[in-house]
Amino acid sequence: MGHPTLTKKGFVYVLINPSMPGLVKVGMTKRIPTERTTDDDMDSTGIPTPFEVQYYSFFDDMVEAEKRAHSNLSNFHYAKEFFKTDVATAVHAIESTGVHFTRLFSKEDYDRKKAEIETKERIRMKEEQLAREKLIRASLYYYTGILLHEQGDQNASLFVRGAALLGHEEAKHFMSKISPSHIHNQISLLEVEHKIEQLKSLPDTWGEPLAEFDAIVEPGRHHKDYIDVIHDWILKFFRK
Repeated sequence: MGHPTLTKKGFVYVLINPSMPGLVKVGMTKRIPTERTTDDDMDSTGIPTPFEVQYYSFFDDMVEAEKRAHSNLSNFHYAKEFFKTDVATAVHAIESTGVHFTRLFSKEDYDRKKAEIETKERIRMKEEQLAREKLIRASLYYYTGILLHEQGDQNASLFVRGAALLGHEEAKHFMSKISPSHIHNQISLLEVEHKIEQLKSLPDTWGEPLAEFDAIVEPGRHHKDYIDVIHDWILKFFRK
């Protein structure tokens, strides 16, 4: 003798179809529903576009679960296994049958998790980009400041102060050697950047190099690339 109750185990699903806007199909199958399906047991014959799986759960008794789900959706019945309602209502009707089930797929859950992952990835990439740009700018400030210091330029400490405020360890060490009373040793990063912007108004001395200086700090430039760029920049404008 067989075990007829085992044949009742299976999936109850919710499908939609672009050719049937506003309708959902609630049915059952012993096979795992696919993301987009035209299975014969899902009655897709004659429908020009494939069904799209929105939800499915595995039930101990799919027959009873489908029957009760259809009863719960009776006010929305359209034809056969089709109901004029939304996916969320159909899912609620299925999961309110009282038949034991295990939820295996919900496109709403999938889309939400996917959106969360994509948002986290965008944030991570943005943070990495900002960190990279900060590192590049700090190095630019530092190496420029050291070179100017060697040449006795009064703006040297301004650049080194900017590098120190951006977290450059060597710049911090350099600034610690400068007297606390030094004017550049007390100003904020915002003030540093403001003063550097003011230097751009001096084209004979700073305008051209600082224009390229800003261009060096660009999205997508990797850490390994910027040292050579800085070196070339310094040679071009300060080793003449």
